[in-house]
Amino acid sequence: MKELTRNNVITKNEYLSVNSTKALKGYFAICILFHHLYQHTFDGNVTTFGCIMQYLGFLSVAMFFFFSGYGLQTSYEKKGDKYIESFFVTKIVPFYCIYVLLSIFYFIVNILITKKLDFVLLLKSFCFMENVISKGWYLPIIIYFYVAFFLIYKYVKKNKLLVFMLFTVLFCIFHKSSLHYQSIFAFVLGMFWSKYKDKIDNVLEKHLYIALLFSAVLFFGCFYLFILTKFLIIKMIAAVLFATLVIITVFLISKIENRIIANKLSCFIGKISLEIYVVHGLFVNIFHSEIINIENNLLYIILVLICTFILANIFAPIFNGIYKVFRKKYN
Repeated sequence: MKELTRNNVITKNEYLSVNSTKALKGYFAICILFHHLYQHTFDGNVTTFGCIMQYLGFLSVAMFFFFSGYGLQTSYEKKGDKYIESFFVTKIVPFYCIYVLLSIFYFIVNILITKKLDFVLLLKSFCFMENVISKGWYLPIIIYFYVAFFLIYKYVKKNKLLVFMLFTVLFCIFHKSSLHYQSIFAFVLGMFWSKYKDKIDNVLEKHLYIALLFSAVLFFGCFYLFILTKFLIIKMIAAVLFATLVIITVFLISKIENRIIANKLSCFIGKISLEIYVVHGLFVNIFHSEIINIENNLLYIILVLICTFILANIFAPIFNGIYKVFRKKYN
């Protein structure tokens, strides 16, 4: 099989390389952004396009969960127990610091808008009892799963992945909001895909088009069934099937074209995908508020996009700096 070439070219065996996943995160960060823009502009229009935009959110979040699970398992497969030893300091603590920083930022913004001080709300946000970050429910969930990954892979001796899957099931049973776990099994799928990637790749090499057709039929059939029934369990299965279909499609594209996925634009957006995710809610809400209410949809969308990318690029070096501090401390 070919090696990864230069200039962000993805070869068929590197369809889930760092460059590829970074680029894909960029695409799906934009999907989530436009999902929320649709909800604040054209929500209520019962059309095929409207249906797609409405459900694009949980499907895109499934991809972020997939990449998170895939990344953790891949790092563990490469580094073993050394990765777990440093994981708490280099991964969990800096991510929580970013969460705290964002909570304080949104808290200050809310004070400026509402003129009200609510330090109890901020403290609850620090403890995950509330969340002051607009559209930011994803962050505490990731921290929960980072902590679970750390504890399970540090203290469980056998069947770590199976135990992690059991934790995911229990999380879904006891967590209060289905919004927070409707896509979560894509996280587990990412871990399984990483652990058995060589076997999966061999199957795809031999039966790619059959696998693509099969996954497409399963996803669209399951998604249509969910549209008809609105059953949560079917929605959760659809999220996993969507992630499967996307990754098989990426495998096919990287095998045929190589350059389509990771281009300069997608990689640039992918580098700030987290920042886009955590700041866009501010502008989605503030430009449709009592302070600033932009009624022209096109102008509203343009301003949200511009402001989101500006603030995301401001936060990016700050977030990177936080990670560097803790990595240096550990080393």
